[in-house]
Amino acid sequence: MLLKATLAAVLVVTASTAVLPVTRDTQAPAHDNFLITPWEASSYTSTDYLKTVDDAWFRFEPAFPITLFGKTSNVIWFSMNGIMTVDEPVYSKPTVPEQKLPVDPKNCGNGGCLPDNSLAVFWRDLTLAAIEHSGLFSLSIIFNYHGHDGNGISHYHVWWRVLDKAAPTNSDPKNYKKGYREFGVTLWENKPGVFDITHTFDRNIENVQGIMGAQSFSGPSPQFIEVPISEVYAKGRTFCSLTIDTTKMNYNVTQVIQ
Repeated sequence: MLLKATLAAVLVVTASTAVLPVTRDTQAPAHDNFLITPWEASSYTSTDYLKTVDDAWFRFEPAFPITLFGKTSNVIWFSMNGIMTVDEPVYSKPTVPEQKLPVDPKNCGNGGCLPDNSLAVFWRDLTLAAIEHSGLFSLSIIFNYHGHDGNGISHYHVWWRVLDKAAPTNSDPKNYKKGYREFGVTLWENKPGVFDITHTFDRNIENVQGIMGAQSFSGPSPQFIEVPISEVYAKGRTFCSLTIDTTKMNYNVTQVIQ
């Protein structure tokens, strides 16, 4: 059962305005599944609410440190637009539209910015915009925590269940799958710098746009890994998983289901 995000600290920003963080207890107890989104069950369909979470960053303190390109942090941030980082974002810099990697954080202009060390799970202009049949699926960012029970290795599953703003939904409820995107990343305590990413989708979706990969501007020269979207999304597929290793600087498609 999903719990409301009473355990999450949330930073809410719009594309043009930084908003002070809403501070909450961010220590996640073992075996807990919870939303890291700040809405109440009946409020996320309102226009005013959607404006406050669109393009937002969410701050989270996991139960174990996360390493990305050699930088380790006890605090991580997730963007509504499919990004994870170990660097506190500059909230005045919007993350859309997406840009080809690498993106210099200091010279990214007024749009399409990333923090120094970023993982693009699926970088795109995504939204929680509700549609008429929103009861058919959840529109959210969800954390599932597992481990510390003596039976496995501690890890998180983080899922985005969102809508692609640029997809041809045509306001027709029958076409909602054209805009629906479901993807996630697994964070392992025993695999620093390694991220398992999964995408699920309708087999009739094609020509999906977006950026997947990782980048770092912390060293003397930028490092980046970019995964061609054609290796993940293809007509006829229903599932694809890949591993991005920011230590070995490579990626590997590990499973495809047609």
